[in-house]
Amino acid sequence: MFWRRVGYATVGLVVLAMSAIPATTASADIVPGPFSTATSTSTTPNTLSIHNPGAVAGELLLAQITFLKGTQAVFTEVPVGWTLANRTDVLTEVGQAIFYKVATGSESDNFTWTFNIGAAKSAGSVMRFSGVSTVAELTNNSGSTGTMTATGTTVSQNSMIVALYGVKNTVSVTAPAEMFGIYNQNSTEVTICAARQTMPGERPADKVATAGIANPWVAQLVELRAIAAQTFTLSYAAGAGGTLTGDTNQEITEGGSGTQVTAVPNTGYHFVNWSDSSTANPRTDNGVVADISVTANFAINLYTLTYDAGLNGTIDGTTPQIVSYGESGSAVTAQANTGYHFAGWSDAKTDNPRTDTNVTGNINVTANFVQDTVNYTLRYAAGLTETSLAPRRRRWRRVETGRRSPL
Repeated sequence: MFWRRVGYATVGLVVLAMSAIPATTASADIVPGPFSTATSTSTTPNTLSIHNPGAVAGELLLAQITFLKGTQAVFTEVPVGWTLANRTDVLTEVGQAIFYKVATGSESDNFTWTFNIGAAKSAGSVMRFSGVSTVAELTNNSGSTGTMTATGTTVSQNSMIVALYGVKNTVSVTAPAEMFGIYNQNSTEVTICAARQTMPGERPADKVATAGIANPWVAQLVELRAIAAQTFTLSYAAGAGGTLTGDTNQEITEGGSGTQVTAVPNTGYHFVNWSDSSTANPRTDNGVVADISVTANFAINLYTLTYDAGLNGTIDGTTPQIVSYGESGSAVTAQANTGYHFAGWSDAKTDNPRTDTNVTGNINVTANFVQDTVNYTLRYAAGLTETSLAPRRRRWRRVETGRRSPL
């Protein structure tokens, strides 16, 4: 710890080495939640009980405890699970301690701090923050003027600084103008004020608050470091029958989106789905909260071969047939009915039997049949006339031989 004393003001820088604070969900941003404040009563000034602001498991709880008597006040009891981050005192006038804890799933309704002396009246608060990994750095300042300065320190990217001011007596306090005021509570003899600001990763300017009346004061600046955004891997692979286009190995910050990946089937194949049952293609994974490793599934195309018989014939063979891309069907024969003959298929092919090979698409054809042609030879001749059909009469003559001969 390094200390330097300037007049009545004391400045110190404490670098805290703590384990990372777990969170229910990793985030690149710290999100502040509700808070509770309380003051000690006149009858029990040595205890300070602050109501639980509704802590959720995994959140960081940050407590500001401001008390009178400064170095004379000693904590004799601290709520279970709370860790002292740092404490600073202005002699025996006023003191302030910062505690923190990671909320569990079963926190009590109230958190109570107890001091060793009855005169240690006090005021305090409990604040909730999510997305915090570490309570990293804290500066301590004190003084007695009306200007209260919390010294700035170099901080991490997306960290949040919380300025905590405590003043002896009841005074009005104005928080630094560039910060968001969380609360400003002045009660009998003790005043507390808190403000916060998200930082881009640079040394913030000193955070100056002002008190209406000069009184002994303490100021502490706490840096809450954000949980480094978790990254996840997106892995895409192609199964048999296809390839992928796009970035197949991607590193994505939690909650982010990947880039487009497309499953491209080989010729004769088609995309079926991814191994996680998604059918999106192209595929873009959004709102990533876990590693993704998937394979694109492809299947060979199946085609139907249908053979129909037209009128006056039948088909001998299997129809329809289911055939994979590039494969061959089985033979079919067009059988013509009696008096008919095969005249070709509707796709102009004349193979019969027919076997379709190297199939690349559906085939639906019809066998055509035509009637047989019968040739007749007609012979024509001159027929007999009616006259030629009449009986012919012969005449005879006598010859000297004694026989007759026709004339």
